Amino acid sequence: MSRSGETGRGTDGVIDIKQKTDCCGCGACIQICPQKCIAFVQDEEGFFYPEADFLKCVQCGKCEKVCPIKSASAKKRRQPSCYIGYHKEDAVRFVSSSGGIFTPLAEYVICEMQGVVFGGAYDDTFMVRHTRVDKTEMLDILRGSKYVQSQTGQAYQEAEADLKKDKTVLYTGTPCQIAGLKKYLGKEYSGLYTVEVLCHGVPGPGLWRQYLDEKEKHFQGKVTYVSFRQMKSKWTSFAMELQFDNGVKYEKDRLKDPYMQMFLNNLSLRPACYDCQYKDIDRREADLTIGDCWGIETYMPDMFDDKGTSVIFVHSEKGRKLLEQIRNKLILREGEADRAVSPGAESRKSPLPHPKRKVYLEKVKKGKSISELAKVTKRSLPERIKTKMERLLETEGRRDNER
Repeated sequence: MSRSGETGRGTDGVIDIKQKTDCCGCGACIQICPQKCIAFVQDEEGFFYPEADFLKCVQCGKCEKVCPIKSASAKKRRQPSCYIGYHKEDAVRFVSSSGGIFTPLAEYVICEMQGVVFGGAYDDTFMVRHTRVDKTEMLDILRGSKYVQSQTGQAYQEAEADLKKDKTVLYTGTPCQIAGLKKYLGKEYSGLYTVEVLCHGVPGPGLWRQYLDEKEKHFQGKVTYVSFRQMKSKWTSFAMELQFDNGVKYEKDRLKDPYMQMFLNNLSLRPACYDCQYKDIDRREADLTIGDCWGIETYMPDMFDDKGTSVIFVHSEKGRKLLEQIRNKLILREGEADRAVSPGAESRKSPLPHPKRKVYLEKVKKGKSISELAKVTKRSLPERIKTKMERLLETEGRRDNER
């Protein structure tokens, strides 16, 4: 895409997206451009894609060089070390999405290394943007899962500025965002630590904005609080929760909320997520990978209390040393990567698009409501029976492996 109307990728040394699967939306190309001639443009599905102004472009080629898809170069590493763990304090786990591993990592970087932390936070309108934090009392804005693509803004530039001042930086994000940061920086920094989340895929900011706008209209109030994973008593059973300035509270189980239905059924993910280049566990760019350890109740029952348990993959010596520094705050056990997170899990392989995604896209073009879009996920009786049988077989297979 370009303002000149031309198509094709790599034309005259400027980023030009021909297929939407060619862009993960990390924003590295925009932040590296010396002419500031690249800007994000939102498509009708609600995702942002870079658009270049050829009249201002000097064809330096920097935008293409930093693209984590165009110039993907993740080298195969050895199989990462795997750990299962959670924070010793229940209060930390309660405000976290899984085992609370992020909190002590961030606290250590800020308090012991006098560093800064970057991660996704809500802005005043509850859109998610990468934000710089340098005080522990501000870490709460970075905690918790946010199932929408974070806009990196100028975060890569800010991180680089800190690193050049010899400041320690902990940068967290999705695997493609970490890859984008590494490409943008173009060199290794001893003070940079990177932590990625186990990523299923990301819905777009536009869909999230539509969801919030419709809820505000329905409940006649402004959103003042959002939690994608409100846990009342159990980690394995959570809900979407919204609170409004008129005192109204909306709470819906993740399997019944329309936004979450579309996300969990692979209906509303970014096109690049269906062909992700950063799923292989031994090709990760980050120092550490953290995420939910689903199925821990059968794999390692003594590490399950339904308050949140994390899986941690260690990809580098820097990651190992950082984890070691916070070990005293964790209940930690060594694990096996393929048992902690199945190779077939969508955090380790690209998710398959929902079979009715084309129907969904047609409804998006027609401006249908969130509830109407979510109806696409409804399955016929034969489809439900097939899914139930597949899950039963998968469960039996897992039990056989445990024997």
